[in-house]
Amino acid sequence: PGKNRSMNPNGGFAPVPSFTIDEDDENPPRVGSNLDSSNPNSDIASKSQFYAEQTFPKLAVWFALFLAGLFLGLTVGLSLNMTPVSTFPFNSASDPDSSSDSPIYVSSPSGVSLLNTVSSLPSLLQTAFHSPVQINQANCGIATTASLLNTLLHPPLSPSSPSSSSPPLTVPPTTSYSPYPYYTQSSIRSTPCTSKILNTPPSSPFDGVEAPPYGMTLTQISSLLSCHLPPSYTSRILTTSTPYPSFLSTLDSCFSNPTCRVGLNFLRSSLSQPGGGHWSPLLKTHSNYYAIIDVAKYKEPDVYFLTGEMLYGSVDNVDDCGVWDWPSAQEGLSEDERGGEV
Repeated sequence: PGKNRSMNPNGGFAPVPSFTIDEDDENPPRVGSNLDSSNPNSDIASKSQFYAEQTFPKLAVWFALFLAGLFLGLTVGLSLNMTPVSTFPFNSASDPDSSSDSPIYVSSPSGVSLLNTVSSLPSLLQTAFHSPVQINQANCGIATTASLLNTLLHPPLSPSSPSSSSPPLTVPPTTSYSPYPYYTQSSIRSTPCTSKILNTPPSSPFDGVEAPPYGMTLTQISSLLSCHLPPSYTSRILTTSTPYPSFLSTLDSCFSNPTCRVGLNFLRSSLSQPGGGHWSPLLKTHSNYYAIIDVAKYKEPDVYFLTGEMLYGSVDNVDDCGVWDWPSAQEGLSEDERGGEV
């Protein structure tokens, strides 16, 4: 104890080599150096030179790599900033100037131009802000209903209608947003009134929205809105049994009313889109352009423009998936058919 010791490879401890330091020596040798009586610092100097010779090339290499990385980063950054909009996703088929059957997606150059000239930008933004993503591929009608109700609950303000307001709405409570009122797809489905509309049949109810043929009909959506709107509101179904000019004039008169909202049921394939019947909110944005705020944001760009002719054509169709006697046909489904297994 008290002595410097090290393990001896052959067993036991061996004394640690030691040396003495003269207190008057200005350059004492370091531990482990090879002592040279003629030049006590010779080994230290040679090691310093060796270290410099080995380190300088490495530093030069690392510095060159740093400069190369910095140059590459600046080049990529400039390239990204200069990339035209049309190269981003959804744009390869998003500029349909050559195809009258395709809508104009907001992510395309033509869509950007239309967006810059929208006459009702506050309404467009407000609807887009309050349009949720449908929680599954059968819930487009309920997601559209939530969007329409929330834009009534939080109406857009614009110079033309700075104090537009709607009658108070009774919003179902939600645990997620309480105490703030907000319609969600789940809260809309939670009321007794809604259950009578969505569940089929009344005797032994099951979820009719998520059973074949899936989704909701025009009558169901109209009734669903009535469950959540004050009596002063009316819900009207407008179909293509109305001639084209009257159809558009009826829509236009609605859009001029700050408390009127439109949910569109259209056939995707008529707009060169994959899929069948679909629900989404509709707005008028230009003299002859309308905008769909799509609730299936995972499938299409969430805003696209279409002319009045395209709008009417997308509605003047029949979705073969839904051609049957609802709800009596749905009531006759077997358990496997209700689950979509047959």
